[in-house]
Amino acid sequence: MNIESRDGEVWQALIDSGMTVPHFEATNMKGDKFYDQIAYTEKGASTRKTRLLRHGVFDWRNAVFGPAQPRDPAAPDDPEFITRITDAEHRAHYEPINAATRTDYGKSPYADFASQYATNFMTFEMSDHLPIWVELEVDYSDAYLARFLMDS
Repeated sequence: MNIESRDGEVWQALIDSGMTVPHFEATNMKGDKFYDQIAYTEKGASTRKTRLLRHGVFDWRNAVFGPAQPRDPAAPDDPEFITRITDAEHRAHYEPINAATRTDYGKSPYADFASQYATNFMTFEMSDHLPIWVELEVDYSDAYLARFLMDS
């Protein structure tokens, strides 16, 4: 939604509308802007109410392009099809691919791919925002059925 500020008029309009807006961490690459939000109403039909169970921001950078994560020595061995590579190996793999693609589109390859890797390459390959998510309670069947049991 590209909300510039939690003090801005778009944010205030969401709050004034009666919507519930969970507080998310920053969603831009620098970690200082709160562009993305999810708003919902807590009022539903009849006696049902929407209930927020959990919410968060998914930082895909280390999941997609990041260095191999340290392994717990007590964890079982990886299956044969799992390969863990380092950040340097990631950059070495993507640098020629990125250079060829930029050349194909009439752009010069990055002069210093290592410094452009996180700031430009990953952003253009994925997104300049981190995705947000919410988990809302949607199964109200127990309460619904209990109403009929009480009438019996």
